[in-house]
Amino acid sequence: MCVDGSGSLILACGSSIRKMTAVGKVTTIAGSFSQNAYTNGAGPLARFSGASGVCISQGTIFVADSGNQRIRSIAFVPAPLVRTQPQPQTSCLGQTATFEIRASGGQPLSYQWWSQAGPLSGQTSTNLVLTNLLSSQAGAYWVVVTNTFGSVTSAPAQLVVNDACVGLRMYAGLDMVGQAGRAYVLSYVNDPTSTNWIALATNTLGSSNWFFLDMDSPFQTKRFYKVNLKP
Repeated sequence: MCVDGSGSLILACGSSIRKMTAVGKVTTIAGSFSQNAYTNGAGPLARFSGASGVCISQGTIFVADSGNQRIRSIAFVPAPLVRTQPQPQTSCLGQTATFEIRASGGQPLSYQWWSQAGPLSGQTSTNLVLTNLLSSQAGAYWVVVTNTFGSVTSAPAQLVVNDACVGLRMYAGLDMVGQAGRAYVLSYVNDPTSTNWIALATNTLGSSNWFFLDMDSPFQTKRFYKVNLKP
């Protein structure tokens, strides 16, 4: 046996190579408990005969496969690990919802998205995009990530499908008072320290009042306004 950089034991067990972490979790890195042979392959596809010694150098595991009279090397392939879980989504009938996952591990990684109804046909990428939503699609969604060394299942993410979506927008309503018959220019900047004022509207007052509704204001973090007589 030997110890890797994380403090886990790597053990040569005759027909298999096993790993035991510092907390006692045991996994099989390569080989089979019941079959002795000489076969190269990923993980459980490999075969050993009388593996009796093991060491690690620069991330590669070397095995003394005495029954086959060879020194074998194992390039350790880490099992998948979810880095970013899919997040809950809220949408409405006929609209779209998107789930996303980020995972790491030995390449290639394969993905299969699931719902409570079972695996979703054709949904085998890092993103799950659901379009033209129906109320029946509400519920939990998750993904299984797999490589040659194992698999991992993400946490479930809930989808809420409302009957309708409502967006609340607050528009700036500007009530200005001036001299009837005179032309005025309304301008704005997004930064009060800026001198580059942008003309927004021009109006010749028919009375002393001018009310202007800035329809673009909800899409700005802030705006500052001024009004001047037109030259």
